[in-house]
Amino acid sequence: MKTLILAPERDALQYAGLDEALAEYSDVHCQWLPDSKFLNLSKFFDAVKPEHYKRVLIIGAMDQYAKQLGALSQIPNVSLYCSDAAQNFRRDSKYKGKLSKLAEAAPWVRVIVPGFEVKDKFEPLQVDVVSVPYPINLALFIPEKEERGTNCAFIGDTLNPDIRKRKEMLFAVKSHLKMQMFEPAPIDQLATQLQQIRFLVNSDYGLGQYEPINYQAMAAGCVLCTWSRGKEEDLAYGFKDFENVVLYETADELEQKVHYLQRHTADAAQIAKRGQTFIVEKHSVEVFVKALMEAIKPKLGEYRGLALGSFKRMFL
Repeated sequence: MKTLILAPERDALQYAGLDEALAEYSDVHCQWLPDSKFLNLSKFFDAVKPEHYKRVLIIGAMDQYAKQLGALSQIPNVSLYCSDAAQNFRRDSKYKGKLSKLAEAAPWVRVIVPGFEVKDKFEPLQVDVVSVPYPINLALFIPEKEERGTNCAFIGDTLNPDIRKRKEMLFAVKSHLKMQMFEPAPIDQLATQLQQIRFLVNSDYGLGQYEPINYQAMAAGCVLCTWSRGKEEDLAYGFKDFENVVLYETADELEQKVHYLQRHTADAAQIAKRGQTFIVEKHSVEVFVKALMEAIKPKLGEYRGLALGSFKRMFL
């Protein structure tokens, strides 16, 4: 099936191995675009005719899609992979409702998301939606050595006032766990940071999906301690408490589990090892690509073009 895949150059390290994984598929053309082109897809498709392809797959994120919804809706046979699609449902997000509006105006667009919870939220809106595993650059995150200089840490944003619940949770345990807190870093620096951390504490409370750093920490060999999204959701993701991850629902539970594993280092090492194996088996770029190609295979809705009224409503 003749397929065009577009990916942003700025995320090449995140999706490293994409070209190699696509090599086994015939008649697939993958282009890496600089921001000047990726953020202006209308102009790009003036030169490259999408109707020449059976499928068009665009790999990106909300900030790359939000200002060009009109252009995206004009592409026939298109599927959009959105790495942070949960922002569509977050009350605090400036991108709230963007993908929903696109799907309403252009129901032939297939939305591909990482995460079952996000998929479940789109389905009642009659969105053509598919979930795939979040991809991890294994070569970047898996450490060559197992020397770790930081016992317990959190990496992420705590300054945004809209994530108050996360901040409250983290500061409740910071002193008891002697937890260091670091600001987000570029992906190559993040990999180096994670490889130095024994217990990575994360809180996705109120964020709508498991953040990428959960999977990245597991790949790096950390003992991931993360907020439980509920038994059914956790199992859907493959997260099993005290087997390949540490799940918690309260600050007290987090403290108790971390203190236990700090005393029982062999148990902690086994959780970290099983977590890393889980990522290798379920979240490699090869697994991601296979899931993407399966996701775009079924017939898409009939392309009818976008009425002017629908185009205007998209930006209201």
